[in-house]
Amino acid sequence: MSYLLVLVTCPDENQAKDLAAALVAEKLAACVQLSKVDSYYTWQGETCVDPEIRLSIKTAKKRYDRLEKFITSRHSYEVPQIVAI
Repeated sequence: MSYLLVLVTCPDENQAKDLAAALVAEKLAACVQLSKVDSYYTWQGETCVDPEIRLSIKTAKKRYDRLEKFITSRHSYEVPQIVAI
């Protein structure tokens, strides 16, 4: 079986914890780790710096499509970061 590490950022700890718990409860993730990060990025032509919570999601490759749809449907960002390694 192939596995992935999926990285997602959330704007605050509450949303990150809710998403992490839901991913594990739905069996879309075997484990989710949370860490605080400072994100530097460009959005709508402006450079931004914001504190965020990064989720490191451990999952099976076969679950990725469902996991991505699940995250996108529950995330508050217009374009959430979802990076699979």
